[in-house]
Amino acid sequence: TYTFLVNTSVEIAADSVFVITFDTNYDSILYVDEFECSILIYVDDELMEDEYANTICDQSAKSVRFDIIEDIPADATLEITIVDVPNPNVAVLLNPNKFQIGAYDSTQNNIVAFSVEGLNSAFLIDFTSASSSVSANGGGDIVITAGTYSESITIGTVDGSRFLQDVSINTEIDGFTFDPQTIEFFVGDISQTFRVGCNENVKVRAYPLDFAQSEVNSLSSVYGNLFNLRIVVTNEPEVITIPSSITVYQGANSLPSAIEVPNSPYTDVEILVIYDEAYFNGAFGIDVDYSSPAIEFKYGFEKKYLAFFATDDIVNFPTTFEVELVLDGTNYESYTLSRDTVEIVVEAGEFADAEITGTQVRVGKTLAEFDLNPSVVGSLIF
Repeated sequence: TYTFLVNTSVEIAADSVFVITFDTNYDSILYVDEFECSILIYVDDELMEDEYANTICDQSAKSVRFDIIEDIPADATLEITIVDVPNPNVAVLLNPNKFQIGAYDSTQNNIVAFSVEGLNSAFLIDFTSASSSVSANGGGDIVITAGTYSESITIGTVDGSRFLQDVSINTEIDGFTFDPQTIEFFVGDISQTFRVGCNENVKVRAYPLDFAQSEVNSLSSVYGNLFNLRIVVTNEPEVITIPSSITVYQGANSLPSAIEVPNSPYTDVEILVIYDEAYFNGAFGIDVDYSSPAIEFKYGFEKKYLAFFATDDIVNFPTTFEVELVLDGTNYESYTLSRDTVEIVVEAGEFADAEITGTQVRVGKTLAEFDLNPSVVGSLIF
């Protein structure tokens, strides 16, 4: 989107035509027949409410045409917007003061007003090749809750091309922690990923961040325009989804129910599992093989399990009851639970011998994966 601020010293009458002619480097503009556009008029810094021009503009020979439908007073400031203008296809340094902006009468033969390059005051525009520009998160903001880490973020060249030289990006910034701290690209790499953590004490607002880089001196111009990134810090708690109920079998265990934090805590967060141990007197409890009375999450450990056991003595207690869940830990304020209780359903169950056949699916250096097929449907207790 291009926006021009134009000051005029003469009145531009209705039925006039306003034309902006782009630089010769804007070759792709020739393939667009029309643009969404607008003109806002300010007089003495006050926005006029009338509609002064059409909102769809025709393009011809790299010129975009506005049809004026209301008299524009003299000594007005025009805020002219053209949406989705294709940029030049090549790296080039442009002087937008050379763009021609003019108003013509209804016959389009007589000039009413015309821009003068020497009186214009626009900044130079430096267009770089997409393969020479680096972008993170697709150029979009990273939104993160204070006291948590972001999801994995991809960084690479804008057009997805391979890196032509080694590039090292230093990410040391107060209040934020990056993993890895130094993002490195080597010749032939396409992209890398990183995560950013935000200290719980960082104030809620947007943080525009500039990143430093180091390159081979002789090639320092290749990626000279390194990406900028904006992190938006919020205090909106991340929601941890809790199962509504868990079935525990008499004389056995429940299946482990996964609990995942959507984003890692900056330091730690815990879920305390609370129930009356004295009341159950050992007939019901937490299955410590899979779970804990204090389920702790840290960076890199976002998935834990909630599991319980019940002895045969559970028959002396209600078949349904609730356990309470409470957030704790350094970053507890950065999270909220989808529910703060879990219903426990006790079932007698039927025990049966079963045969299990297994098929090896995959074997790695530290991992073996199998498909297991039991002869009966149920929960495997071992």
